[in-house]
Amino acid sequence: MADNQLALLVIIAVLVVLLVVRSTRRIVLGLLRLVVSIAAIAAAVTGLAILLNNVTIYEPPGATARVARFLTVNHAATSKDGLSTETCVWGDEPTLTPAASPAAAAAMKASPKASPSPRPAPKAAAKSKAIPAATPTPTMTASPLPSPSPSPGAAEQVPETYPELVRHGYPGLGARKIYDEALATAKSLPGWRVILADPRQMTIDCIYTTRFLGWQDDVRIKVSANGEVDVCSRSRVGLPDSTSMFWWFPGDFGANIGHVKEFYTALDPRIDAIYKAEEERIQQEPPKPRYKQPSIEEFEAAPPPIELE
Repeated sequence: MADNQLALLVIIAVLVVLLVVRSTRRIVLGLLRLVVSIAAIAAAVTGLAILLNNVTIYEPPGATARVARFLTVNHAATSKDGLSTETCVWGDEPTLTPAASPAAAAAMKASPKASPSPRPAPKAAAKSKAIPAATPTPTMTASPLPSPSPSPGAAEQVPETYPELVRHGYPGLGARKIYDEALATAKSLPGWRVILADPRQMTIDCIYTTRFLGWQDDVRIKVSANGEVDVCSRSRVGLPDSTSMFWWFPGDFGANIGHVKEFYTALDPRIDAIYKAEEERIQQEPPKPRYKQPSIEEFEAAPPPIELE
């Protein structure tokens, strides 16, 4: 009770000082205006960045979840249901989960043991028709994050789903044909640069460079044997060895989800054109002759069989 009374007295004293002392009131009001102005500018910059990344906050799983993800997650990977728990795992670097704090990333960056080893070129590049690359990218695979064990009595948390991260599949077409269309699509997108194409592994590695600040994101496209296409994208700004002045910022403003959406939006019409051309080809083919059952008259008029000695 005494502590509450003391806190109340302190609050009353502060209010009296703010109301009575004119200079103090001016300083406090100036600080409030500054804070409001900074918050307004940050909100405007965030909204503009999200719009430039071709994403919106009004789709599932909702505005709150999307804004939180755009400000705290710097990667995106497709899956069957478009789960938010999918992440891009780099083979030669420690995994940074969405829960990783900027302080942990700073400690990892400062530690000499956390520095990644030089990235070797993929072995398949020597055997496949690889496109020359200035800098090879590490292997990226989509794998789910380990979910924490729920506490007793806590409600089970359902992973959030994003429609842009639902894996696209194209049944009925050969995997090589889909791969060729995916490669042509990646080459046609503005800001995308294909640095490695491996038809043996059915993978395409790309680098996306932003238009204004020149930030780079790594994108990997993989075509499976059953005609499904996975896309995995990750920003380089949030990596432990990043030299960017914004290495501490854990989000991507939805850029990586935007890359996935942009690629599928460009690939789908190309695949639809192949389906349409194949359907037209089948319709133009002459019908195959059907077997006609001979009538009794034709059967009786047929010559007798020849007996071979």
